[in-house]
Amino acid sequence: MKKIERYLFIEFIRIFSLAFLASISLYLVVDFFERINMLISNEAGLSTSLLFFLYKIPIIVTQITPVALLLAIVVSLGSLNRRNEILAIRASGIRNIYLFRPFLIVGIAVSLLMFIFSETIVPLANFKMEYIKNVEIKKQKLGVFRAREIWYRDANSIFHIESVSPDRKQLQGIHIWNLSPEFEIQARMDSPEATWDGRRWQTGTLITRWPRPGSAGGLQVNIEQKTFVPIPQAPEDFALVVLNPEEMTYFKLKDYIRQLKNAGQEIQPLLVDLHAKISVPFLALIVTLLGFPLGLRFGRRGGILLGIFASLTAGFAFWIVLALGLSLGHAGSLPPLLGAWISHVIFAAGGIMLMKGEPV
Repeated sequence: MKKIERYLFIEFIRIFSLAFLASISLYLVVDFFERINMLISNEAGLSTSLLFFLYKIPIIVTQITPVALLLAIVVSLGSLNRRNEILAIRASGIRNIYLFRPFLIVGIAVSLLMFIFSETIVPLANFKMEYIKNVEIKKQKLGVFRAREIWYRDANSIFHIESVSPDRKQLQGIHIWNLSPEFEIQARMDSPEATWDGRRWQTGTLITRWPRPGSAGGLQVNIEQKTFVPIPQAPEDFALVVLNPEEMTYFKLKDYIRQLKNAGQEIQPLLVDLHAKISVPFLALIVTLLGFPLGLRFGRRGGILLGIFASLTAGFAFWIVLALGLSLGHAGSLPPLLGAWISHVIFAAGGIMLMKGEPV
């Protein structure tokens, strides 16, 4: 039995490697032609362009691995079936359930590896990719930031903003220090929050403090109601420095959601993204459940090309249903957990139903 499992595994790895490399190459070629206008119009150099696509490879890997895995399972089993090797294995008394075991192990292993890959390499690569696109190619300015905080400086002031919501056009926790040419603090302004009115940032309360002149020392304080905060940036300027869930690990995103919840901000879309951090890597396991019965059927009842077409169709249908579930979750039409996992439930059920039609 171990020799048969090894034989199945070698056949699978050979086809998976070809499908994986071909998918990445095709993806990069298509993406290059989609972005060539951006690169040319911004006069991006060759090294910058290459680095952009290099940092995009990790996210491509997470997207094409399930499809390549499904394709490899269907084609490898279909080839064995077409050569009557599956029939010979069954004739020796080995049941389908044992044939499925090595593929199940592969699906679990790939899912775990994809989760580790998504938690370590993908967030950093996505951050680097977006930085190169926005700053080095499009020449947009980017603030210095941590977690939810933004620090930046212009010629005469230092700005610290604790939280930014570009979609809602709101800032929270605003602190501004006006500086002299000698880098001495001339005044400090604080405001709990501000909202963009189309031209300026309007706040309910602005507290200004500055040193009292003369030898008495101390601070003078002025409190203004319903005034404007002197921040020159518009909401879209802050969109670059708001953390993207794709640039965070599961645990970092979970902590980010907790902070937003404590601040009373909307967290439904981020909860969907949090659950997707786990559901997306485990696509590999679901396509294994689907690919095994498909491979047995198309090898026996149709050509390999038909099996390839069916596996690609199923793979892209999977991504469409997943994207639909995530969109409904982001919109609040589905609970976050269901939005991230509904595609897995549907296709796992389909794979189990197909397996019931095969002899065990």
